[in-house]
Amino acid sequence: MIAASIENNCGEVKWKNGFPVSAKGKGGGIGLLNVQSSVKKYDGNLILKSDGNKFIAELFLNS
Repeated sequence: MIAASIENNCGEVKWKNGFPVSAKGKGGGIGLLNVQSSVKKYDGNLILKSDGNKFIAELFLNS
């Protein structure tokens, strides 16, 4: 199994359909959809969450 955890300091995270809403406005924020697509392709798991002023993305891929 391959695991990765990425944390980033941020302000309050707003969510829509299980994904954070992009602060970049219209046309921004498709990166996590691409990550989710790749993770599904390789039978993995993507967990997105926020903890106070921190955004956390954890991904797990079966090897």
